[in-house]
Amino acid sequence: MTPHRAKTCLIIDRGADTRSSSGEFLDRHHFNVRQVSDGVQAMAVCRAAMPDIILLDSSMTKLGGLEFLRHLRRTTSGNRPVVLFCAAPEDARQVGAAIAQGASECLMKPYDSDLLNFKLKKSGAV
Repeated sequence: MTPHRAKTCLIIDRGADTRSSSGEFLDRHHFNVRQVSDGVQAMAVCRAAMPDIILLDSSMTKLGGLEFLRHLRRTTSGNRPVVLFCAAPEDARQVGAAIAQGASECLMKPYDSDLLNFKLKKSGAV
């Protein structure tokens, strides 16, 4: 029997509190978690080792959420990760564009661990 590989999750969010709370939840559920604060850092992480799941903030500096998603889906293996696009109410208009560009699911901020768990299950990530 081969050992079970833990799923990897990349959290991309400019807010340290959001990264921390989401990271704690995912860590408790045995995910290997990486956290970055912008899309440029996230692209570097994805090029080095594509994660299984990405929590993507809609509004980031340097490379916005939609732009990151566009770049991700064009890269080798970029179609593989489940991407949960996380939008604040003021960015809600971006949700349709995110789905059109390949987001697996969308979450409205602020979200809690129950909603995150539901979306992870719904998208097939867990």
